Amino acid sequence: LHCSVPTGEEMVTALGFDKSGRKALLVNAQHQLQVFDIETQSLEHQLKIPPRYLPPHARVCGVCSIAAEKLLLWGHGFLLAAYLDKDSPRWQTWPERFILGFAALAGPWLQPSTKSSQKKSTDTVAIAVQVSEAETRALLPEPFERKRYGRKRKAGS
Repeated sequence: LHCSVPTGEEMVTALGFDKSGRKALLVNAQHQLQVFDIETQSLEHQLKIPPRYLPPHARVCGVCSIAAEKLLLWGHGFLLAAYLDKDSPRWQTWPERFILGFAALAGPWLQPSTKSSQKKSTDTVAIAVQVSEAETRALLPEPFERKRYGRKRKAGS
C-alpha cells in the first residue's frame, strides 16, 4: 500500500502502525495524535494529548498499537496509554524515566505447553530498554572545567 498522509505544518516525531497494518499512527511536535486509515485514505481520529498528561516540552519518540483501541506512546521520560473510545478518549500515564528504547512486537509467538504440541499466541509484547539515573550519569563525560594559568592582573597595570 502507498499513501500520502496529511500531517499539517508540524513535524512528525513518532510514526507507527496498528496491529492490522491498515492504520498509520502519527504524533507531531504539538502533541497531536492522528490515526489515518491507509485503505480508505481518511483520518479516523485526530486528538490533542492533554497537557496534564504530557508537558509541552516533552517529545513523543514512538507510538504503537497494543490492542484494537489502545495505543502506547513513549518518550525519554514518560509512558502514556491512549484508549480511543467512541465517546471520548481516556489517558493513563506512568512517570517512567530514562527510557532509551521501546518496541512493540506483534505475534504470533510460540508458547511452550504441557505436552509436545505448542500453542501460538498473537499477543503484542512490549520491550523497554531503561537505565537508572546513576548509570546514565556514569556514562556521561565529566563536565569540562577551564583551568586558570598565571596570576590575575591588577587593574591599571
